[in-house]
Parts: sequence; C-alpha cells; structure tokens
Amino acid sequence: MKAFSVFGVTQSGKTTTIENIIAELKKRGYSIGSVKYSL
Repeated sequence: MKAFSVFGVTQSGKTTTIENIIAELKKRGYSIGSVKYSL
C-alpha cells in the first residue's frame, strides 16, 4: 500500500487536484481509497 497527503491553504484547489489524480489512477487500473479531513 502506498499513501500520500496533500496540504495547502484554503481554496487552493487541493480537492480538485486529488479528484483528478484519483480519476487518472482509476483509468490506469489502480484500486483507490481516500479520506478527507479538515481541521
């Protein structure tokens, strides 16, 4: 299992970036899981 995190300021496009990465990895046949957490 490999994991990575994305951090950044509010409204910087983190969620959009992750959604695009997930879509691409799924197209390539990867099994994907994600967790969204904010403080």
